Amino acid sequence: MISVIVNLVAAVCYFGRTIADFTCTHGFAPFTDVKYGEYLVTAPLLVLDLLWHIEAPYKCTCAVFTLVTIFTGVASITSHGLEAYLWFLYGNVVFIITYLNIFRLVRR
Repeated sequence: MISVIVNLVAAVCYFGRTIADFTCTHGFAPFTDVKYGEYLVTAPLLVLDLLWHIEAPYKCTCAVFTLVTIFTGVASITSHGLEAYLWFLYGNVVFIITYLNIFRLVRR
């Protein structure tokens, strides 16, 4: 069921972006204006769905770590100077931890 929600959110976002491109407005959904907004919603849900189907432990923890990883990427893009590099470094550390945890859980 989660994958249906993810596909619905992605479809609404891309449809909103298409309308915004053709009408020179900001779309019809508020989260279509936020750059990478749909990734903040859909990526953690996809991780949660994957781990739920294989009945792995720490489903919610990995989903939250995925959210934090994407948030640090967005913060890195919106920051300037040294802050951007620090967000990028922090995001890489969180990504490596998240990737290794998910890889370990999937291999079980």
